[in-house]
Amino acid sequence: MLWSLAKGDAGFPELGLTFSDPVVTMLNWGEGRRPAVVFGGGYDLNKDRRSQENPRNAAPGSDDSEGNAIYIVDAKTGALVWKAIHGDSTGPVSVTTYQHALLRDSIPSKVNVIDTDDDGLADRLYVGDTGGVVWRADLAGTDRMQWKLNPVLSVGRHAGRPDRRFFHRPDFVPASDGDHRFDAILIGSGDREHPLDTNIHNQFYLFRDRNTVSGEPPASVKTPGDLDDLTDPAATADPAKAGWYINLGTSASGEKALAAPVTYRNRVYFSSYVPQGGTVSGQCGPQEGQSLTYVVNLRDASGVFNFDTTTPAHERSVITGSGIPSSPVVVAVGGNLYINAGNLPPHPDLSSPVDRSGMQRIFWYEKE
Repeated sequence: MLWSLAKGDAGFPELGLTFSDPVVTMLNWGEGRRPAVVFGGGYDLNKDRRSQENPRNAAPGSDDSEGNAIYIVDAKTGALVWKAIHGDSTGPVSVTTYQHALLRDSIPSKVNVIDTDDDGLADRLYVGDTGGVVWRADLAGTDRMQWKLNPVLSVGRHAGRPDRRFFHRPDFVPASDGDHRFDAILIGSGDREHPLDTNIHNQFYLFRDRNTVSGEPPASVKTPGDLDDLTDPAATADPAKAGWYINLGTSASGEKALAAPVTYRNRVYFSSYVPQGGTVSGQCGPQEGQSLTYVVNLRDASGVFNFDTTTPAHERSVITGSGIPSSPVVVAVGGNLYINAGNLPPHPDLSSPVDRSGMQRIFWYEKE
């Protein structure tokens, strides 16, 4: 046992319920290459109050008093390396502390830690919070006074929208449209602490971060109005937009994304959940609700596979079971990579021997 941290320890008064999976990475904060642990501040039970006081009340939640932080600690000693917290102003207050006036919501999500220049050291982070804001932290260079945190996308209460929340890690995909590079940030909204909620119309997003150099974050935060609404499969994607989004189900279905997406060969795989009483394609859900798997093109959110073989169209999603689904998982079989996106039904498009980017069902069991 090397170390442990608890709320109230020096440097960690903002720590909430520790829901955020820690991520181990390599960093240089002026002491050479060292292993570090990155995690969100956690969950604040304040976010449960809307559901407890009135389950049918869709009014936005209030600011949190704990969990609204991002921490980086020395993996060997547990010492605080750097943290971002809420403050009355925005900017560094010490070599280990950066504050932002808009960091008002807890972060139970796992943080996506990125090495954008492939030098073996992390230089950027992305994470969503329970207020519907996606944050970018720039860790370029060894001077922690130059590290910074900025909101890049706001889709919930702070943008005058429904109380959308993020509980899982966003995906990060270096991409391009023509001669223009961008970093695609993909994430879906959904309240994992209230999976039966049917008040909030959740969405899945792709944000094009065109500031691809770490240390030079975007100057403004985008909202859904800056993105393409590609909910209609016939809609045409506009590459000049800051990204795209699709609505999950109808406004009354309660469909929500409760797990992290995975992108493989420009195909985005993610799962969603429709609670009991919600409907998908006019079908009534069973008692435990329904799980769906989506497979869409990174470029325009169009469908990839023809799940419904009675029509020639490529659907975006297919019902894959009941209950809350897991995240898609990348597995290696026989030297090839496959996506296990949940309980996908057998289909020629998913197991074609010609198209190695297709999928195959994979099973295992333990003999007694």
